[in-house]
Amino acid sequence: MSVPLRVLHLEDSPGDAGLVRRALAKADFAVQVERVEDAAQFRAALARQPWDVVIADYRLPQFDAPGALGVLHETGLDLPFIVVSGVIGEESAVQLMKAGANDYVLKDNLARLGPSVTREVAEARRREQARHAREELQRSQALLATLVESTTDAVYVKDLAGRYLWFNPAAAALTGKAAAEVIGRDDTALWPAAEAQVIMADDRRIMAGDRPQLIEEEVTTPAGRRTLFTTKGPLRGADGSPIGVFGIARDITPRRLAEDELRASHAQLRALAARLCTIREEQGAHIAREIHDVLGQQLTALKFDLVWLRRRCADVGDAQLAGDLAEKIATALQLADASIQTVQKIATELRPGTLDKLGLVAALQQVAREFGERTRIRCELAPMPETLALDSERSTGVFRICQETLTNVARHARATRVQIRLACDPAGLTLEVRDNGVGIASEHLTGRSSLGLLGMHERAMLLGGRLEISGAAGQGTTVKLQLPIPPGS
Repeated sequence: MSVPLRVLHLEDSPGDAGLVRRALAKADFAVQVERVEDAAQFRAALARQPWDVVIADYRLPQFDAPGALGVLHETGLDLPFIVVSGVIGEESAVQLMKAGANDYVLKDNLARLGPSVTREVAEARRREQARHAREELQRSQALLATLVESTTDAVYVKDLAGRYLWFNPAAAALTGKAAAEVIGRDDTALWPAAEAQVIMADDRRIMAGDRPQLIEEEVTTPAGRRTLFTTKGPLRGADGSPIGVFGIARDITPRRLAEDELRASHAQLRALAARLCTIREEQGAHIAREIHDVLGQQLTALKFDLVWLRRRCADVGDAQLAGDLAEKIATALQLADASIQTVQKIATELRPGTLDKLGLVAALQQVAREFGERTRIRCELAPMPETLALDSERSTGVFRICQETLTNVARHARATRVQIRLACDPAGLTLEVRDNGVGIASEHLTGRSSLGLLGMHERAMLLGGRLEISGAAGQGTTVKLQLPIPPGS
C-alpha cells in the first residue's frame, strides 16, 4: 500500500521533476508534489500548507539549495531537506550537510532517493513526536509546579541522603525557613535533633518500602508544637531503585485540639451521667427505705387499729350502727391492704430490696416472675450462675438494663415469649434478652424516640461494657450486654 508523501520540489526542469516523481512512486509513495523555481514561490509554498520533505536542485537560474536551506531555517520548520543534483562537488556537499541538509542524491543515481526519503521522513516524525512529548512534559511540569506552589499543604522532595530537593511555599511558611535555606540540607536544619532523627528514620523506612504511607508527626515550629498528617512515599528511578522520598504534610493541629476538647467534653458528660445515675440510685434507695419503713409501718399500724375497731363493733348497742361501722371498717381494711401493696410496689421499683439483700441473680428472677404475672408474657430464664459476686454499681447497671429491656418488650414487641440468659466466663459477664415479637426496625435504634435505648447504651459504656441490639421484622429482638468483670470479682 502506497504511503502518502507531500513533496515541495525546488526544480526548474520539468523533465527532472518527472524523474524524481517516478523514483518516489517506485519506492511506494503516493506523491503530492508542488514544483517551485525561486525564493518567493518557495516561501509562499512553505507558508501555504504542511510538507513532509523538501527536495531541491543544487543550482537554479534564480535560486539555489543553500539559499533555500536558509529560508527553511528562518521559518523554524523541521523538514527533511534533500539535495538532488546532476553535479555537486564534494566540498559543496559537505558544506550543505554542515548547514543542515539531511542528504544529497545525484540525479544519475535516483534509486537512492526512495530509501533516503523514507529514512529522513521517519526521523523527522520521530523528532516531531519527541518535541510534542517535551512540550507536553513541560506543560505538565508547569501545571504540577503551579499546583505545588499554590497548595496550602507543605510539599517537599528529598534525595537518598535526606537532603531537600524541593520545598514549596507552604513548607516554608510552616517551618519559618525559606526554600533557599533548606535546599541541599537535611531535617537537622529544620527541627530539633531528636525530632529530626525520628523523621529521617521514617524516611528511610518509607524508601525501603514499595508504597506511600500516612504518618502522624509531632514537630516544633516557630508557632509552637504542631501535629502534621503526612503522606510519604518512595521515589524510584528508571531501574526501580529508590532515589528519594516525597512528602505532603497538612497541619492538623487545630483539628487535633478540637478533637481533644471534644473527647474531654464527652468524658465530662459521661462522668456527669455516671454521677447522675449514682445519685438517682442512691435517692431511689433512700426514698424506697423511707416509704417502706415509715409509710409501710404507718399503714400497718392503721390496719391494726382498724382490726381493733372491727372487734369492738359488737360492743355497740345499736345493731344498725354496728353493721354500718363493720362495713366501713371492712372497706378501710381493703384500702389499707391495697395501699400497703402499692407502697411495696413503689419501693421495689425505686430500689428492689432483693438486689441489695440477695444479689443480682435473685433480683433478675424476681423481675422476670413479676413481668410474667403482670403482662401474661411467658418469661423463661436459662440456668444462671449459683454465685455471682458483683459490686453494687455493676449489679445495678445489669439489673436496670434488663428491667428497661423488659419494659420495652411489654410496650412495643407484641411478644408471647421472652428468654433471659445470664452467663459468666473468663472474658466477663453476658446478659441476653431475646423475644419473639415483631422485631425492632433499624430506624428505631437511633433518633429522638429512642432515648431509652440511648440510656441503656450509656449505662453499658459507663461500666466499660458493650450493648448490642439487633432484630428483624417478624423475628423478634435480641438485646445483648457484654461486661468485663474486674479481677477478684
